[in-house]
Amino acid sequence: MLELYEHLSDNLTIITIPWLLCLFVSALPTETALCVMDNLICKGSYVLIIFALALFRLFEKDVMRNPMGTGSYVLKKCTAKMYDRKTLLKMASVVAKSIPPSRIEALRRKHEIVVEKELSVMETKRAKFLYWQPFSHMVLYWFLTSKSLNYPSEEKQEQEQEPEIEQKQEQEPEQKQEQEPEQKQEQEPEQKQEQEPEQKQEQE
Repeated sequence: MLELYEHLSDNLTIITIPWLLCLFVSALPTETALCVMDNLICKGSYVLIIFALALFRLFEKDVMRNPMGTGSYVLKKCTAKMYDRKTLLKMASVVAKSIPPSRIEALRRKHEIVVEKELSVMETKRAKFLYWQPFSHMVLYWFLTSKSLNYPSEEKQEQEQEPEIEQKQEQEPEQKQEQEPEQKQEQEPEQKQEQEPEQKQEQE
């Protein structure tokens, strides 16, 4: 088992957490998972650890044949085909004899202290975040509504556009007046040229 632990040291949590949280429902076939649940109801939660160790012992050779890093994939394939409930129960009884419930309870209490410390640290971080959260919202609101940003409002934009429109309207008649004499000057020589041949014809 020590060699198996070293072989699966990187993927051990990835394998065991779905087993224990889902009560082997997602790992074993339905009939075998129901057998595990029957033992869980009759004997207690320590049975989950026993069945997990039994599965490791049953498929130890299959895992060791494959290279490191593929243990989770191999165990997933092997446990999905575990229809033989009798062999699993036999192996679980062997593991239960070697590891009594008192030993599992002692290990659980030992690691429970570590888990409680981690939860307390997470709770303090969460409390700090909740304490500073209203202030962060206030700062964000002040930043968005601050006049120092100098974002032009719609009213200011309209006011700025109005004199521009007025200037354009004033410039348009002036441009028309300037264009009219130029057009007249251009038309006068054309009229003169048209009148000259007419006068010559009359004289003849």
